Amino acid sequence: ASVLHDQNPIAHSEDFRQLRRNHQNGLALLRQRIENGVDFLLGADIDANAMYGITPEAPIQLKTGVVETQQLTFTQGWNWVSWYLYPYSSALPSVFPAESGFSVGDMVKSPANRTFSVMSTVGDGTNWVGGLTSVSHQQMYMVHTGKSFNSSLEGVILTAAQSAITLRNGWNGIPFLLDEPASVMDALADYLDHATYGDIVKSRTQFAVFTENGKWEGSLQTMRPGQGYLLKRLGTDPVTIHYVKPVKRNAKQETAPDTEGAFSNPEAASNMTMIAVVSPEAGTCGTLRAYVDDELAAVAQPVDSVYFLTIQSDQAGELVFRTENGTRLAPQGATFAYEADSHQGTIQMPVVLAPVAEQGVYKIVEDGQVIIVRGNERYDVTGRKLK
Repeated sequence: ASVLHDQNPIAHSEDFRQLRRNHQNGLALLRQRIENGVDFLLGADIDANAMYGITPEAPIQLKTGVVETQQLTFTQGWNWVSWYLYPYSSALPSVFPAESGFSVGDMVKSPANRTFSVMSTVGDGTNWVGGLTSVSHQQMYMVHTGKSFNSSLEGVILTAAQSAITLRNGWNGIPFLLDEPASVMDALADYLDHATYGDIVKSRTQFAVFTENGKWEGSLQTMRPGQGYLLKRLGTDPVTIHYVKPVKRNAKQETAPDTEGAFSNPEAASNMTMIAVVSPEAGTCGTLRAYVDDELAAVAQPVDSVYFLTIQSDQAGELVFRTENGTRLAPQGATFAYEADSHQGTIQMPVVLAPVAEQGVYKIVEDGQVIIVRGNERYDVTGRKLK
């Protein structure tokens, strides 16, 4: 592509740092840095071998903008990520550059497009290879990394129009487009009048459901910059909403502490959710654990006797529930298997978990610790298999 001023080419001028362009005629930004450090930005759909600004009637317009940097944090395993800046290029290698810490075998998946790319050896270096070639700030992405690291993303603050997202019936991968944490109620305030009882918003480890009380209830209380989310809309009509920074009600923003869920399975890209209670026959339950077969997949504490379980797994299998002391529980009148993105139970009609007898299972005490014996296998009270 060539950029001209008064029919004279300027794209080669040393004033321009770089013309960043993705390989599929995507959105590109031409950035010019002058001596006083002000950045000039050009937003246009750049086509290879095309020419722009040839006639006075169709000039290229440059506008000033402040360069911002957002740090994206990746932990080993699966991450749900998004960003609140408008990057200089939407090309996957520009947003997730190989040199920032990605390793061969790392993967980026788009739930919206059902495409992915894998970091691979290309010539003497590494690059993303696959069907996912460009990304958008209006989506979330699932990123699997072999190690933990931080990556920096440069761009400009979104305009009001750019901070809009469209939600459709079913699951929507959504970003968080604010630069500060916000409660779920504040973050999704523009969606409040469009929400339906039973709508769900979830992170990789927590979730909340929109209830008959007209609010979001569950383990997910705060949405945070850099994180990606899934929102299930039950309404049939598409709706476009904006993220609007909430007004602080006091000197301290009213958000939950900056902590993740009590449990995280880093090798699970997806999850299913459940609202459950434990029957009185089980007595005081305390911590509740859920397993997919023998794999620990969720740990939850009761909230007013209700458990909000975000069950994380990458395998199919029967769901098994256990109390703190190892008592096995099962849903009354039903059997559930793990199914990604499914949901069971409501606040009004939660899944009821009741004790069930286990044949060939008994408890012993060794060195002051309770050991659960099932057949020829031994487990601690968390369900971890012992050697």
